[in-house]
Amino acid sequence: MLKFNKHPQGYRLELFEILTERFNLQELQTLCFAIPVNYDSLEGGDLGSKARELVLFLMRSGRLQELVETGKSLRPEITWPNIPSSKTQKRDWMEIEKEFNNLSSEF
Repeated sequence: MLKFNKHPQGYRLELFEILTERFNLQELQTLCFAIPVNYDSLEGGDLGSKARELVLFLMRSGRLQELVETGKSLRPEITWPNIPSSKTQKRDWMEIEKEFNNLSSEF
């Protein structure tokens, strides 16, 4: 597993990597059910897309800790990353959105 500790938002990248390398689509559906998140409302059809959208959705709402806690109960053998406060998650999301908007305006 890659380590993204040096990246300021490395926790979201680590979560994405865990979900795509240690879960399949059916297991991701079960994880969503347990959190709870409506799996069908997540965009995409493949594992990577669903995992990305799950992490981003929970990050926007400051709920990534729920993902980690649920993940630990379902998969205690996985080393889950430390998650910052919901306020920090929301701030990080706003930075991502700002960067995306800046890139979009260039095109």
